[in-house]
Amino acid sequence: MSFKPNSYFFSNGCQPLKRTFVLLAGLWLGGCVSTGPKLELMSFDDEHAEIEQQFEACTAEGRAVNNSASVQKSTAQFLVAANTLSSCLLLLDGSYAAVPLDGQMKVHALSVLGYLKGGDVAKARVQLDAFDERFPNNDLFFNDYSSFLDTAHALLDGQRSAVLNINQPLKSELNRQHYWASH
Repeated sequence: MSFKPNSYFFSNGCQPLKRTFVLLAGLWLGGCVSTGPKLELMSFDDEHAEIEQQFEACTAEGRAVNNSASVQKSTAQFLVAANTLSSCLLLLDGSYAAVPLDGQMKVHALSVLGYLKGGDVAKARVQLDAFDERFPNNDLFFNDYSSFLDTAHALLDGQRSAVLNINQPLKSELNRQHYWASH
């Protein structure tokens, strides 16, 4: 016995009416399978746009609190701003392409600085480590062209080096503290 493709439908016993009935029954049953509500699927761009809007709204709130903390010189407000900005980063949850990299870096850096200004060194350290891990070989620069990473590591780790790109008043203060701690 040799194998013939579609031999079931083309055998002598199958009539065209039976084939038509089987085909129509299959189509009819296939059309009746989906009875639930239709799901609207968001496109990749729509999802990213929504995440970006949420991120921007969240960071605007965090920056407003941060600005208020600067004016009021309130350590508590700096901590609130840092917590808010940290929660903004959680909104991304793997959707990092939704927000430009420099925007993410700036928010992350503001959270590190907020924790430092608020006095929570442990959380500042955690956020700085997360920054280093999330953005390897990347840095931000302050208006005076000093390095965010060098400044944060100098403050948190007590690093002292002539090659660190930190502003002069901070460098002088760190040298002063080191001098008096060793004499």
